[in-house]
Amino acid sequence: MGLQYVVYEILNEPHGISDSRWAEVQGMAIDTIRRYDQRHAIIVGGTDYNSINKLSALPRYSDSNLIYTFHYYDPFIFTHQGAGWVGNPNLTSLSGIPFPYDSRRMPRAQTELSGTWVEGALNDYQRAASPQVMNEPLDRAAAFSRERNVPVFCGEFGVLIGNSLNEDRVRWYEYVTDALDKRKISRTNWDYYGGFGLFNTNGRGDFNSDLNTAVARAMGFSPPRQITKRPASFRAGFIVFDDYPNRDLDVYYWGEGEFSYYESNSADGDFAISWRNAARYNAFGFIFPNGADLRELSGGGYYIEFKARTDKPASFDVRFINHENRNSNPWRMKYTVDESMLAPNGRWQTIRIPLNRMSEQGAWVSATETWLSPKGEFKWDQINRLEFAAESRDLKGVRLYFDSIKITR
Repeated sequence: MGLQYVVYEILNEPHGISDSRWAEVQGMAIDTIRRYDQRHAIIVGGTDYNSINKLSALPRYSDSNLIYTFHYYDPFIFTHQGAGWVGNPNLTSLSGIPFPYDSRRMPRAQTELSGTWVEGALNDYQRAASPQVMNEPLDRAAAFSRERNVPVFCGEFGVLIGNSLNEDRVRWYEYVTDALDKRKISRTNWDYYGGFGLFNTNGRGDFNSDLNTAVARAMGFSPPRQITKRPASFRAGFIVFDDYPNRDLDVYYWGEGEFSYYESNSADGDFAISWRNAARYNAFGFIFPNGADLRELSGGGYYIEFKARTDKPASFDVRFINHENRNSNPWRMKYTVDESMLAPNGRWQTIRIPLNRMSEQGAWVSATETWLSPKGEFKWDQINRLEFAAESRDLKGVRLYFDSIKITR
């Protein structure tokens, strides 16, 4: 039954390729899919990161079950304020740009932004944020849909969390949602979790307690009433991983290499964790869905204990990380394990790290892709996750095994 809702998308945000070559490549992909599947729709889009301006450059493909997509982030200077991955210079120092335009609240360009495209965009913001300018590309997308008699789809739109005020984000979502609805253009927000997400926490927020209900309503949804969840307060040790991850924790892995929770060559029981060929900054971890309060354990003689083995020298961080949201930065409390603690002899060894011997590292703010130096603001009562990370160097050619991870005395 659910297969009727499956769609294909050839490539998200194609760029670095000419319109004509991309049209050819996309056409070949359509033909290949249709050799095996004539039922499901295929999403196609133009170059320049699925720009509305490139819809008209797409050929008239003969396939009758295509959905034409574009992305919408206008005005860019508003939706991406705080972004560290765009432009030269980037927008990390930019914050507080209002929506709609309000001369009384407009920030000035920082000194390092003077004379750059950012300063020009700020000076042009009143025009760029006007209904006429914001509607014009959407009108072109709607006209394209009518002229070609094809459906169009706004595959991404949104405002980055962090440097914009929530009330401004809400007003932008209300405006753009209404503009898309009036033109009968379907849409999807970028993203669900994360920097442009629907949650107050920049990460895997809880739908019933962490949803940004104002943003959800602005997009036309009817969010559930939120309940207040307090962090789980631990007064004794607990298992994190023992054959399987603790069922009360969520798990994740980010990065390259090979990773498994079901390595049969275990230290105890049936399974262990296997991690191989990790690039620098790759990590796996365990999320406390409602947060965790470890204050009593951090000062009460507790350790994080685990078994590990490797046959090559390795270095990785074990760290606790605070929540990332409007009221909290993801401060880290870490301990670095290297070959002095984990001998590269291929044998299982027990590692014990006193919680009170861990040190504050700083914070990586995902929403803005910026690093914050430590300020002594880590909070043991606001733990979001426990993480193992290849922080100082990559682990190419190295295979690590972990088992029996727990907080204990």
